[in-house]
Amino acid sequence: MKEAEEIARALVADLRRPQDPADEPRVKVLLVDDVPANLLALHAVLEDEDLDLVDAHSGDEALKHILDGDYAVILLDVQMPGLNGYETAKLIKQRERSREIPIIFVTAVNKEDSYVLHGYEVGAIDYLFKPFDLNILKSKVRVFVDLYRAHAKLRIQNETLVMQAELVRTHAQLVHQSNLLLQEGDRYKDEFLDVVSHELRTPLNFIMGFASVLVDGVQGPLNDDQRSSLEKILEGTERMLALVNDLLDMAKIQAGKFELDCHPVHYAGLVKQVLADLAVTAESKGVTLIAQVDPDLRPNLDGQRIRQTLYNLVGNGIKFTPAGGTVRVTAAVEGDSLVTRVKDSGIGVSPENLPKLFRRFKQLDMSKTRAAGGTGLGLYITKTLVEGHGGTVGAESDPGDGSTFWFALPLV
Repeated sequence: MKEAEEIARALVADLRRPQDPADEPRVKVLLVDDVPANLLALHAVLEDEDLDLVDAHSGDEALKHILDGDYAVILLDVQMPGLNGYETAKLIKQRERSREIPIIFVTAVNKEDSYVLHGYEVGAIDYLFKPFDLNILKSKVRVFVDLYRAHAKLRIQNETLVMQAELVRTHAQLVHQSNLLLQEGDRYKDEFLDVVSHELRTPLNFIMGFASVLVDGVQGPLNDDQRSSLEKILEGTERMLALVNDLLDMAKIQAGKFELDCHPVHYAGLVKQVLADLAVTAESKGVTLIAQVDPDLRPNLDGQRIRQTLYNLVGNGIKFTPAGGTVRVTAAVEGDSLVTRVKDSGIGVSPENLPKLFRRFKQLDMSKTRAAGGTGLGLYITKTLVEGHGGTVGAESDPGDGSTFWFALPLV
């Protein structure tokens, strides 16, 4: 479609480009007279008019010339052997291609009104009587040449308009076809999301459920090796489920299926819930979680999505903080926004890498980052969720001195 649009634009631009006079074909004028001296005289008068003067020595020859080209005007002698001027003019006007060509009779005889009237009846536009005034001849020819050129320009403009209309119609058809393809693609994407949601999440949930039952000793005691193996299965399954959820969230965002369900939320309770969910992970790494949130905060937001945002940011803080470190969550009203900060005492991020953090599939090229795992989608999804609330997100960090990730949500 893009290629077709470029072709269309190029054609229209070419048609609109001003015509260089040097590139325009010279206008043809047909001179018809059986006397060569008379033709030479007409050439002498019109030679400085930049015209293509075509000679015909008889009516028959004039008719042949007319079959081969277009003429702005015909200067036609009346008295000629064979086909005279009147007969030649009548035949010219009978033909579809030549009937609109102006004819000026040039004669030294037949000046009576009856002959002049007959000339007009067979199609003449004007009469010139020999000896003619040179300036009058040039002026009359120039008028018809100018009319011919104006008509030619109008014809080109009309053809341009017709072509533009056709290009618009073709473009509209291409847009319609493209929209149909996009709609079909959206339908397939929705079907894919449904399949992935069911076919991947369901077995992962089964694995996690039955593994948890075994770890809890519901079906009998476990030795240390068995328990360790099952815990690794649970850990791997949880990471796989998180990966699937991230991919599904990204697909929904790209497909425009991302929606928010906002209502007043007890924010301190939300933060407390996230830290409780991550407590085991933090404890296993020797990381302390701290929350400092005003208990009276009840902002209007999508609790599930902001919980996901907090989970991503606190989870990242735990990943990149060594044993003995801390991850601190603070939230307070600043101006007309609720600003939440997640500060860790981890490895930090270099200034040149900060702008890359919120890109899709972006993981910084550091051994510790890669060792921590992840899809590279968490911060991208976090940014999208916050911006979906009309908020902003950012990060501040120095290598070796930890990082602070923050997001601000409007309160009005």
